[in-house]
Amino acid sequence: MERPDFTPEQLAELHTKKLTLELDLDEKQQAKVFDLELKAVKDREAHKTGMGPKEEMTDEEKFEKRSAMLDAQIEYKSTMRSILNKDQFEKWEKTHKARGKKRQQEGRRGKKHEKRQ
Repeated sequence: MERPDFTPEQLAELHTKKLTLELDLDEKQQAKVFDLELKAVKDREAHKTGMGPKEEMTDEEKFEKRSAMLDAQIEYKSTMRSILNKDQFEKWEKTHKARGKKRQQEGRRGKKHEKRQ
């Protein structure tokens, strides 16, 4: 199944709505989260188009790409901490980590499945 080709604004709005339901965000928080999400989506898109295939990248380019991605994650988390109250941030962090573990496990299964074919 193909992913829909949403605009950055649509993706930011959808993610903001998910977080609003999950964390009970007020209107001010929603506006700040939307701005943060929009920036994150645009950064990810720029990052995807900015480099060629992994196989063609040098080790230094791979390092720079990974480092930039981690810097963006640190900035995102710091901004979320400033937007959310303590309880919301703890809940967000808990679910954020759980999603990461789930994606990691799915990725591993996918790679194993590819090898068997």
